[in-house]
Amino acid sequence: MVTPPRQSPILFPWKGWGIAPAATHHPGVCVMRLPLVLTIALVASAFAPVEEVLKPADHVALGKSLQSYFKANADNKGTAKAFEELSKEIEKLDKKAKRSTLSLTGDLGRALWSSYDYAKGKVVKGKVAKETMPAYWDEGKSKLEYAIWTPAKYDPKQAYPLLVCFPDAKQKPDQHLMEDWMDPALREKAVLVAIPLPEEEAAWNAPDYGVTRASGTGNLFSILNPLQRNHAIDFDKVFLCGRGASVGTALLLASRFPDRFAGVIGRSGDAIAVVGENFRNLPTLFCGAGANANAFAETIEKLGYKNATLKADGTEADVWAWIGVQKRVANPTEVALWPGVPAPRRAYWIETSWDGQGTAWLKAACDRATNTITVTGEGVTKLTVYVNDVLLDLDKPVKVVCNGTESVGTIPRNLQRTVDLAASLRNDPGKLYVSFKQFDLPPPKKDDTKAGGSGK
Repeated sequence: MVTPPRQSPILFPWKGWGIAPAATHHPGVCVMRLPLVLTIALVASAFAPVEEVLKPADHVALGKSLQSYFKANADNKGTAKAFEELSKEIEKLDKKAKRSTLSLTGDLGRALWSSYDYAKGKVVKGKVAKETMPAYWDEGKSKLEYAIWTPAKYDPKQAYPLLVCFPDAKQKPDQHLMEDWMDPALREKAVLVAIPLPEEEAAWNAPDYGVTRASGTGNLFSILNPLQRNHAIDFDKVFLCGRGASVGTALLLASRFPDRFAGVIGRSGDAIAVVGENFRNLPTLFCGAGANANAFAETIEKLGYKNATLKADGTEADVWAWIGVQKRVANPTEVALWPGVPAPRRAYWIETSWDGQGTAWLKAACDRATNTITVTGEGVTKLTVYVNDVLLDLDKPVKVVCNGTESVGTIPRNLQRTVDLAASLRNDPGKLYVSFKQFDLPPPKKDDTKAGGSGK
């Protein structure tokens, strides 16, 4: 059994942000057979396979309007005018599509990706580049140094898988990329970034924000968020990768922010205690792991997720093969959230808060055929549901059942909420919501309390 930690960090809006041969067999472990090398065509789309109605030129036009709004919003100048122009563009596309543009989740994702205008990004191709940025905990004095690899034939019109890599203890970021990520096929088709971890190892997994000192969470997101705006990234193929001592850190951070990543990769290192339930839609691969990784995989198997893979002799080629068949489940019909303080607070389209006292868990299912969301859980009194037209038909009333208590009503699409969620990084090109609504969660019935899983 994997015991859940009850201290976790939460992403907060730092200044400048604008607002992831066969496997060996183990009893009870999900095994995936992988070829030594898998040739993977470059993913030309950064988005989930959902319906698209508009043309590429429409995506570009809407992307420019979105870009103007985001800039005005960040500059706090001309925001109302930019939103008015964006609204006009949406109205024009409504007429063209003969339906609400906000119902076209795939088209909205493409437009949002276009709004980042990757052609203007400054990129060093074909070598490991060392980059620095002001340290978020001490912008006046300290620097945060990381390393990045961009393919030699990088094309900003394409969307690339992103490997977010944590070095082993006492290993520099550039050293990590040059020693541990040398597979030619991988380097040709993916962007890799090595995130430094604090000198003090206790801060790697620290639950604090990192406001006054470096933290694993702070280093990760202060580099990852701007990188995704500068490099042409496939938002549905972002992977957290740990090496040696940092494997546990990668696993823990993924459990705190599961909807940001497509999977977790551990190489030559072991797992640490995490909440297994939060990996319902988040696959893992362990190459050369230890007993804790075996225990984690067994827990995942018992939970019925079947998405943990162990490969004792796994190589870079095996990692690349695994990446080729993984993609973030951006709109899962079932989600699980075992909240922490201050994170995780959300899992995909469910969000809540928890004070850290007692027991807390949520399980939710979405059925578009009946336009129904069903939530069971305990330990929290309120939850927020985020919606789009992949999950539900928002032209119709939505039924939400919380621990047996039903409510029926509309959840109208809302342009302001859509763009604000994008500006705050809650929306991204592959995972995009057009509205949200809060609901009360009454105490569960006695039988429902048994729904809590092995993470309790």
